[in-house]
Parts: sequence; structure tokens; C-alpha cells
Amino acid sequence: MDLDRLSRARPHLLGVFLRLGRALVNGLGSVWKALGGRLPGFVPEALLAVSRRDVPGAPDEPLAHSDGLTIACESIETEGNLGLFGRLVLRQMLRRSLANAWRLRVAETRDPARFCGPIPPPIFIVGLPRSGTTFLQRLVSSVPGTWGIPLWMSQQPLVLRGPDLRRLRSAIDIVAMGVLAPDLDRKHAFELDAAEEAITLFDAAGGWNPGWWRASGCAQYLRWLLEQDPAPGYQRFATVLRGLAQARPDARAVLKTPNHMGALSVLHDAFPDAVFVQTHRDPARCVASYLSLQRSVQGILTPSPDLHRLGATSLHLWATHAQRGLDARARCPQMPVLDVDYDELVGDPMGVLQRVCAHAGLAFDARAQAAAAAELARRPRHRHGTHTYRLEDYGLDTNTVHGAFPDYIARHLPGLLRGQP
Repeated sequence: MDLDRLSRARPHLLGVFLRLGRALVNGLGSVWKALGGRLPGFVPEALLAVSRRDVPGAPDEPLAHSDGLTIACESIETEGNLGLFGRLVLRQMLRRSLANAWRLRVAETRDPARFCGPIPPPIFIVGLPRSGTTFLQRLVSSVPGTWGIPLWMSQQPLVLRGPDLRRLRSAIDIVAMGVLAPDLDRKHAFELDAAEEAITLFDAAGGWNPGWWRASGCAQYLRWLLEQDPAPGYQRFATVLRGLAQARPDARAVLKTPNHMGALSVLHDAFPDAVFVQTHRDPARCVASYLSLQRSVQGILTPSPDLHRLGATSLHLWATHAQRGLDARARCPQMPVLDVDYDELVGDPMGVLQRVCAHAGLAFDARAQAAAAAELARRPRHRHGTHTYRLEDYGLDTNTVHGAFPDYIARHLPGLLRGQP
């Protein structure tokens, strides 16, 4: 079975069937609730128990940040605005996420050396979301001697026993997302085997997981996350990455997650030989595009996301990470960070790649150029259509967003202060 081709399929009738099914399930849930019934809830102890049963040999001990799981469950209940369909799907997502944490516990017990050995220096692509990080990650990952974590592997990094069905499950997930949110591909095309951001590697951190916010829009949990020390979570992230990298001892991992921008110091401590590339784009454009993407993602689970809360919470999230990134670079000016402008990346991707290769110590020879040219040819811009978005839909405007990023704009985008696009 060609799973890559399957993952790109968007059958119209399947989309109609799934959307009608979602509406029917939510309708049944509303009727049941009106009759006095209770919809499936989010109980931390129950989620931990069922996820532990999913992993044979999982230890009977608490996961890290159990208080975070409790806050996430409370936040989802009070802020999620979920119908029956959304509750069932999100419960399964949390169950799978927690099972990934148990799998790492078991794998570490069986083969501890696999997760603590040295790996080639990673290359981290950081920057505001929607600033070209995915495009640049996939471009750099095409260079010989590098590798990016594909989507199917990021969703479940480890397999302990039994058949490996990860690609099949991920292909089904991609199809389901695509037909339930028909505008999603225009905003972010999830691809089965392409390099994808590794935010799901934070599953290993237990209750400290920035990925949970994206699916559920739980603002209370996000505020809790931003108040915590990210170091323990990144230690687990680094452990998973080292375990995956053992299978590619001669290649360098290329990773991207916008959240890394707020944890540069922690990443630098975990991987002192890593190099960083930071992309820069007008925060008003980044935030507006991000909100549009989040609206589609969260809209799969909830029929009516609170757009103004989404806008305010997202602005706080990315303004916080941008400031923390500035502070980290000021404290450690020798940190190897290459700055890349979004317009330059879009206008001259090969020129930017050449600079990135020089910065990272990668050969930009004929093989690299040919591989990069093939990558660019596979993904022409706007191949899924044009993505349009408006800050006003989320209770924001350009001046409000720019006002939340004063130091970032002054340092990296001074043209905005002079009214230049």
C-alpha cells in the first residue's frame, strides 16, 4: 500500500461522511446532556491508568509534572467548549501522548546506553510560527548528511514490540484532518514522510507538554506552562532525540519548533555543539497566520472556538517566547545563531541555504544543490492555494501586535519602526 499517496487523498464523499458523522455525534451528545447525562470527562488518574495499560511493562509510578496533567484536564473542561466528538478525540490524543512517555520509561530501562550517548551536532531552526521555519527545515533536511524527523515518527518515536503501524496510523490521521478541515492544507500541509516539527517529542515530559495547547486551546494550562522551568521538559526532549539519533550516527538532525525560541539557553545547555538558525518576519503577519491555522486545527474538535481568547492567549505566548529568545542571546552572545529574513528566504532560498550550510559546517556542493533544487520543485509556493487571514477576526490589530514585540522588532526588524514593510 502506498501510504504516502493515501495520506494525500482527500475523497469528497469521505469528507462529507466524516463531517456528517461529527455533527451526528455532537448532536447525540447534546441530547444526552439535555436529558441529564454526563459527557466523557478528563480525569487525570483515569488517563494515566489507561495509557499505562497501553504500554506493557510500564512502571507503576507517577509521570513527571502530574500537576500539569491535572491543570490541563481542568482547563479543557472549563475552556475547551468541546462536544462529544471533540471529547472522544482529545481523550484519545492525551492517552497516546501519555503512552509515549511510558514507552520511553520502558525503553530507558531496557537499553539505557541508547539514550545517553553523544550524537552529531543538531541544527535547530527557531523563530516565530509562520516565519518560514517549516520551509527552511525541509530545505536544510534535503542536504546529504542531515535528517529531519518525519511526521509518522514524531507522533510515536518508539516502538517496543509488535508490528510497526505508525506510518499507517499517521496516514489515516492526515486524511481525517484534511477532510474535517478542508482549508488546512492551504495553511500547513502535513506530509507523512516530510520533516516535521518535533513538538510531540515533549510527550516524554509527562504533564509538561506545549503540544496540548495546540489541539485544545486550553489557555489556563498554557499560562501554567509559561510559568514553569522548561529545563526538565527539555531534558526529556533531549533524551528522546538522542535515542532516535543512534540509528543515524553519521547524520545531523535538523529540528524546528517555534517554542524553541523561548528556550534557547536550555537547548544550548543540552546540546552545547548545536547550531541555531532564527527566521524573522513581521510579528503581525506571523500571529495572524498562526491564529488562522489554530482556528482550523481547534475547529476540528470544537464547533465554536473562542476566537478572541485564542487571539489574546496566542499573542501572549509568542511575545513571551520572543522576549525570552532575545534575553537568552543577550546573556550568551557567543551562541551560534544565524539570522534569516523571511523575505530573503522566500525570494532566494538557495542563497539562504548556502549561508545556512556555511554556518552549520555542511557541504554546499553539487549534490546538496541538486537535492535542494528537487525539494523546491516538489513544493512550489501556494500549491494548495493562497492562505488569507485577518487579525481583526481575533480581536487584534497590527498596532496591538507590534506593541507586544517592542524589543524584538527593534532588534531584528527595525524597518517596521520606520513604517517599511
